[in-house]
Amino acid sequence: MVLAEKKSVSYQVHQEPQNRKRLVRKISLKTYFRVVVLILSCFAMGLFYTSRHARIVALGYEIESLQHEINSLQKENLRLELEIAKLQAPERIEKIARTKLGMKEPEEVLLATLPPSFPTSEEKTESNEAKWKRKLLLVAQKFAGKAEASPR
Repeated sequence: MVLAEKKSVSYQVHQEPQNRKRLVRKISLKTYFRVVVLILSCFAMGLFYTSRHARIVALGYEIESLQHEINSLQKENLRLELEIAKLQAPERIEKIARTKLGMKEPEEVLLATLPPSFPTSEEKTESNEAKWKRKLLLVAQKFAGKAEASPR
């Protein structure tokens, strides 16, 4: 039989030294400040964006409600215009005048004509505007004395 040779194997246990320093990368104060400023500015921009977006959404809702209000007011306006047209109808006014106020149509209509006036020498020199003013004043004076008072 063949005998195998014994080989000796030795294992070494590696022990860490107790005073081992951790490998820490030192960050300078300037770099640390830059990182903090960057994070805070990102946070501020996020807050600004969120507030602007919320304001835009609120304005959108307000616009929509105002459009609904405009539509309802336009419908109400059309309804009121139709009611005004009905109330101003000549047939309705005539019916109320006859029934409630006891009015009737006149039997005879009198029209007065003015005698033609011939221009005098003074009138020929007057301007057209002055002529018309004087004629209107004469007509008003003639009819003012003949006007009837109302029955009330």
